[in-house]
Amino acid sequence: MNEQPLYALTDMTGREASSARQQTIGPVDMPYRAFIVGCIAFVCGIAPTLLLWILIGPIALLLLGILVGGAVWLFHGATRRGLQIRNYQMLVNRRTAVLNQFMLGAVTVHVPHDDWTLVRPGSRPNPDKRVLPEDQPLKPVSTAARVASIFD
Repeated sequence: MNEQPLYALTDMTGREASSARQQTIGPVDMPYRAFIVGCIAFVCGIAPTLLLWILIGPIALLLLGILVGGAVWLFHGATRRGLQIRNYQMLVNRRTAVLNQFMLGAVTVHVPHDDWTLVRPGSRPNPDKRVLPEDQPLKPVSTAARVASIFD
């Protein structure tokens, strides 16, 4: 009997396939996305570098290196913790974040600074909070009813 698995092309053709592709330029091997971002940043950075070259000379090439490195960090790099989103998306989220409030259904709940608590799970389940099947309603409770029950 043949025990060999069939070809799995998901890694080569799936949604995250482009992040696994590599581009080799001479002795340098880099992710394909970093190569494309670097090329676009290089083309966009030529004009400012030429203008700066007129003013300060060959040191202006540092500007081009900083532009390409910054673009690769911003558009290719990802955060190390949490959801591992791209750095530009992290900066956009940080700028548009709404602090100290959240939406619970249609209600905006403001979090007071002086009343912060840390909720930790207990070492065993609380029998008073157990819901038996016969205690559950036959139809689901609406979100508005749940929110109203919280404030009662």
